[in-house]
Amino acid sequence: MTREQSIAYATLGKTSRHILALAVDAAARNGAPAALSYDALQAAGCNRAHIASSTRELASLGFVDVRRAQIFTLSDRWRSIASAAEARELAVAARRPVKSRAPRPPSPARVDPKPVQDRPTADDEQHQQLQHRPITLPKLPWPTTYPTRAWDAGNDKP
Repeated sequence: MTREQSIAYATLGKTSRHILALAVDAAARNGAPAALSYDALQAAGCNRAHIASSTRELASLGFVDVRRAQIFTLSDRWRSIASAAEARELAVAARRPVKSRAPRPPSPARVDPKPVQDRPTADDEQHQQLQHRPITLPKLPWPTTYPTRAWDAGNDKP
């Protein structure tokens, strides 16, 4: 029996059949596992929203083994599926959405911050006094003005 005549092939969806045909062509050309990216599959006419579920469906029905993301090795495990009911169960289970991560723990109850007290403290009084004090510079031990012209230094001649 060929792959296309099998019971498992009859349960495949349109996108799954298309991806399988692309994987078979790529494997026949290269003689190695088929590497098909999401962009290549989309360019070949596959709906991007269905690629992941179709890939899981192909793997669960035994047509391909997925090594890493989007690297397929053709498989003959599809021969072990004996009944249409078994094939349907595997296909339906593969098409279900996968929960990608564990659910988040519930967030703790929000606690309102304590209100700010309006009464003045000792620090507030010191701060207010510092704000009203005039700014002064320290006294320097050297002269702050320097003669700029010769007669300012005490010489009468320019």
